[in-house]
This record gives sequence, C-alpha cells and structure tokens, in this order.
Amino acid sequence: MDKAYQHRDRESFWSNYWVENRVFSNISHRENTSPFCIMIPPPNVTGSLHMGHAFEDTLIDIQVRSHAQKGQQVLWQVGVDHAGIATQMVVDRQLESQGINVKTLSREDRIQKIWEWKEQSGGSILSQLKRIGCGIDWDRERFTLDSDYHDAVIKAFVKLYRDGLILKKKRLVNWDVQLQSAVSDLEVDSKEEASTLYTLRYECSNNPELALHVATTRPETLFGDVAIAVHPDDLRYASWIGKTVRIPLTQKNIPVIADQHIVQDFGTGCVKITPAHDFFDFDVATRHNLPFCNILNPDGTLNDEAGAYAGLERFTARAKMLTDLDGAGLLIEAKAHVSMIPRCSRTDQIIEPYLTDQWYLSMQSLAQNALDAHARADFVFIPEQWNASFRQWLDNIQDWCISRQLIWGHRIPAWTDAHGTIYVGYDEHDVRCHYHLDPHTQLTQDSDVLDTWFSSALWPMATLGWPEKEFLKSPFFPNNCLISGFDIIFFWVARMIMFSLYFTENVPFQKIFLHGIVQDHDGQKMSKSKGNVIDPIDLIDGISYDDLVTKRTQGLMQPEKKKQIISMTKKAYPTGFPSFGVDPLRLALCLQASPGRFVRFDVQKLHIQQQTCHKLWNLLRFSLPHMQDIRKPAPHITHPLNRWICSELYRVMNETQDALKHFRYDLYASMLVDFMWTQVCDRYVEFVKILMTSEYQDETRWTLTHVIESLLSLLHPVIPFITEELSSIIHQEFKADIKYECLVNHNHETRIKEYAYIDDRHEDV
Repeated sequence: MDKAYQHRDRESFWSNYWVENRVFSNISHRENTSPFCIMIPPPNVTGSLHMGHAFEDTLIDIQVRSHAQKGQQVLWQVGVDHAGIATQMVVDRQLESQGINVKTLSREDRIQKIWEWKEQSGGSILSQLKRIGCGIDWDRERFTLDSDYHDAVIKAFVKLYRDGLILKKKRLVNWDVQLQSAVSDLEVDSKEEASTLYTLRYECSNNPELALHVATTRPETLFGDVAIAVHPDDLRYASWIGKTVRIPLTQKNIPVIADQHIVQDFGTGCVKITPAHDFFDFDVATRHNLPFCNILNPDGTLNDEAGAYAGLERFTARAKMLTDLDGAGLLIEAKAHVSMIPRCSRTDQIIEPYLTDQWYLSMQSLAQNALDAHARADFVFIPEQWNASFRQWLDNIQDWCISRQLIWGHRIPAWTDAHGTIYVGYDEHDVRCHYHLDPHTQLTQDSDVLDTWFSSALWPMATLGWPEKEFLKSPFFPNNCLISGFDIIFFWVARMIMFSLYFTENVPFQKIFLHGIVQDHDGQKMSKSKGNVIDPIDLIDGISYDDLVTKRTQGLMQPEKKKQIISMTKKAYPTGFPSFGVDPLRLALCLQASPGRFVRFDVQKLHIQQQTCHKLWNLLRFSLPHMQDIRKPAPHITHPLNRWICSELYRVMNETQDALKHFRYDLYASMLVDFMWTQVCDRYVEFVKILMTSEYQDETRWTLTHVIESLLSLLHPVIPFITEELSSIIHQEFKADIKYECLVNHNHETRIKEYAYIDDRHEDV
C-alpha cells in the first residue's frame, strides 16, 4: 500500500468506474428483492450545485448505498428542473450582458437560447453529482421539459380542468414588474422596512372647505381609489358616511362607506379603497360591490387612468405626485413609518398587488385528501414537528394561481376563438375534436406557462412513467421516503402528496425527512449577495485565496460591497481552501446532520475528518499483513479480546442501523468514527500486536479481517471512495474476484444473527 491515500486520483477512478460499469443501473434492475426508491429533489438548471445540494445529496446517497448493501433493488431517480422564473432570469441577464435586448427576440428565439443554456448547465450539475459519489441510475435521468414528462403535465392539467378544478378568472395577484409575471405567495418575502406615511386631503365633493384626511404609504395608487372607508362606530366620521369626496389631483368623486374591518386607530381612521392594488381593499370592494380600477401597466408604469402621470415609473410618479400634492395644499403630512414591504424572493423587486386574468387550481378538495391520508398515517414527517405545520397550512390553503407570464415552461393547453371562448385540450387537434369545432374556427393558444411547481408536483409519478400503463408495473411507486429541505414543504412536498393522491389514489412516499438549511460558520444564510457562498467543488479540489475572492466578487458593480466581501473572505479564509477530497466533506456534513432548522457549516471540521480518513488508511496499512483470505470460514472465537471487539462491532452495527432508520445521520457517523478511533485503533490494534505471537493467531487474523471489512462496509455509505479503494486493496491481496465489494452482501442485520454466538459482553476486558 502507498504511504498516503491519493484522493484526487482514486476519487476520479471510482467515480468513473461506478458510472461506466453502470453499477447503480444494475442495482436498480435486481430481481426478486424488495425495492427501495428515493427521488432527488431536482436541482434547477440555473448554474451549479451549492452546499445545500451537497448536504442533501450526501444524506440521500447514504440511504441508497445502505439499502443497496442489503441486496435490495434500489433506485435513486435523478433529474433536473426547468425552473421557469429562475432560468429565464439567468439567460435574460446573460443576453443583456452581451448587448442583446431580449425584447427584440421572438418567443422561439428566446426559448432556443434557454435550451442552449440548459444543455450547458444541466450537464455541469450532473457532472458534479458524479463527483460527490452519488449512487444514481444514470440511465433514468429525467428533465421536467422532456417530451414524455411534458405529456404527463398536459394530461394532468386537462384532467383537473375537465373535473372542474381549474378555471380562469380575474383576481388580485402578486405581480413582479421586472418579470412582468404573477408569483406565488410562497415566493414573496415580507420584511419590515423604513417607509413614509403620507396624509392626503380628500375634499368633500359639495363643499371643498370640508375634507377627510386619509393616510397612505402608496399615494401613487390614488388614481385607482373607488371609495374611502371608515369604521361604522367611529363617531368622528359618522356624518360622512354616504357622502362623496374628490380624489386629489383629479375630478373623480368616490363614496365614503362604512366597513367593520377598518382599524380606527391606524393613521387617521380613514382608508382609501384601491381594490385593484391591495388585497385588503379587494375584499372590501367585493363586500360592497364596488368597481375595480387598474392604474398600472405590467412593467410598473402608470397607465392612462393616471392622466398626466401616465407612462411614469411607479416610484417616479410618486415623487412627482407628492410635489404636486404639496403645491396644491393636498399633502397634509409626511412622517417616517415602518411598513411590511413585500419583495419577490427571486428578483428583490417590491411586489405590486395587481388585478389580472389568471388560471387557478381549486385546492380545498385536494388538501382534504392529503389531510385524510395524513390522519391515517399513510405518510409521516420526520422530525415530528412538521406534522403540525403541514396540517395547519392545508387547513388554511387558498386557490393556487398556476399561470405565469413567462416563455420558459409548459405552455398552458388552452385556446381561445375570436369571441374569447376558452377551449382546453391535449393539443389543438384534441380541442377541435372534443368541442366539435368548425374546421374554419381560428384558435389562439394561451401564451402563459404553468408555475414550475405544478410540473414538479408530478415528479415522483411522471419520472416513473405516469400516466402510461407501464407506471402500474413500477416496483418503485410509492417511493419509500423523501429527503428534502423544510423550506419547500409547501412549495413541493405538500403538492406532490396532493397530486399523487388525486391521480393515483396513493401517497407518493411513506416517510418524509426534512433536514435543516446549510448556513455559513457565522450562522448566516449563504447567498451570492453576501459573498459567503461555498462551492462544494472548491472544497473537494481546493482553491487559492485570490481565485476565491475573484469568484465571490465576479459581476459586482458596487465598490463598497466588493470591498466588504474581500475583507470578510480574507478574515475567514486567508489561504483559500486546500484539496480536502470528497470523503471528508461528506463525513463532515453527515456529522452535522442533527435535527434542527439550520446546519451551521464550518470548513475547519473538514480538517478533522480528513484526519479520520488518514487514520482509516493507516489502519489498513497496519492490518493488511495480519489479515486472512475473507473467503475462509470463521473459526471458533475463544479469546476474550477477540470476543470483546466482535461484541463491540455488533453493538455498533445494531445502533447505527437503528440510527439510519430514524434518519439520525449524525449519530450514525459519530458512532462509527468513535468505534474506529477508540475501540479499533486505540485498543484492539494494540492487542493484535500481542495476539499475533500467541496460540490465538488464526482466530485473531479472522477477527481482525472481519472487523476491518465490516467497518469499511459500515462507513461506505458515508465515505464511499476511500472505503471502496481499501476494499479493493484487500481483495487484490487475496485475489478475490469481487467488484464494488462495499455494495455486495453486506446486510449487517444478517451478519449480527450469523455471528450471534460471538456477541458476548466483556465489560471487564
């Protein structure tokens, strides 16, 4: 054996070996064994993997390899998500950086540009998955815009529509003026920000000497006002109810109404009702049968309803209006205020409530099916705390706006004729046949695409062949479990459950393990804007300080922000990262996978786990001359020291398998590391040096071999590269023709029973 483990060369060798020899494809085709299937939460084709992916995929791979060791038929279904909003944003920015105005490109040309990006980005992501050792059946790779996957999405939409659960209607949505698209509530982050509360003068229509003072943080929306509302018990305004007032800067008169939901002690107690641009106002207007007036264009400029301010960007218009209001004596006060500002989590744009036609999926019956299945314990969340969160969200679920004003995604299968009548079908031919349309009827397909999470909700079914007949023959549905971050429990997990129950009358998976979100060593969220993102490949291959700084500040235009990131990087990583290799990274991540909402990642822990891998290598260097052919039968073990180490081994086998069943990866890894360092290296190896010169030499050889080989197989799911390398060295030594030994015949539960006679506690040794 070499004095030191050359992780760069050997990781590359084994990674290629597993892929080229289709090791995990063969495992997924095993027959006459119990199946085990788990889905990858498909990464977006928006770049490369990050630490969150490395953490999650390591946890999944541990399950995959441990079940494969038991001889099971195992499938880790892989693929990538088209990620409508995120991917379109990335490509549009790239095109604009090249001086290309995306608005001048046709829909088809833009889609082609995104496909080109997908081929580049998707290939990079899959390459990284191979680098970190993921035990994936690469023959089954899927993409959410594959033609057969697309067919599944369209069939799901059509069925839901024809069952009366999908309809198109005009409602208020979260509107992103940069994307010029609706976004879901889950994609809106509301945080307290400094703002200004303006008090405006709304003069009485019949007597300008009298006026109501109305407080608002959004004066630019006043052109969409349809009423002023006060609380019916507010004595200050009792005489005003039923009168009309004039909207400032206009000649438009609106009524003063009473509504029980008005908060008397906010502002002046008078509230402007702008139903096309405020969710609360929308409800008020609906209750009082008031009209709706939209004053915004999709790009955030004011439309013709704003008169002289038409065409101005919303905040530019606000500034000009405030000047004009002040000049006209209509601005009473402007004072500092703290407001909850809604921003799109993807673009950071301030969200505008916007009245528009959208497609909606009715969620109440779907949610009830999921709640009933949960009550039957058809599936469970781990940790248990998420069970209550899941039920609470479903109990309060709203209709889902599933349409997006994008070009990248599954185009909605709906067509309209010249009269605006809507027809839904699998394609235009199906529409004409289903609705018995005249052949000369001109049809135009809806330009919107479906929310990405609609197609992602079909992932555990569509990847296995649904809705085709072969899906019914799949041994992998329902999946055994799902491993995912808690942050997408409502985006993705709940929707997969609802869709699966609706379309297959079965849950998609039985256990759902929700892990924490990876943070940096200071407990901060990793983000490009903060400059604290760590690329797992940089930890594996190593990166210099200069290259790390260049990578973190690439594309930054603000000098102060760039200076801040450079300072932070120099303080935290003054020498960059050495080449740790894959195994120390996986082991460090596994050891930090304790239950909780967040995982604080510390690069320093990789140094420690690198030493663990070195210790394992040196353990075999010492042991190899004392080991025996693993194909020889076990002798009778009599010496107390040999019986003791076997007893300890079986204890660890029992406890680690139990930890893995309960998704306690941290306990699984820590028990094995402690066993290797303390029991094997610090104690038993010292005993072996003595026993090898005694009459117990033969049984000691077998025991040492048995312990080393079992330890490698137990550690293999966590650190697959070095354990595979060490196993191959052992088998080369004894000329045993066994390939990928760590994945064959290592059912630890069976081994415990097979050698139960050795399992005798020797506390006095």
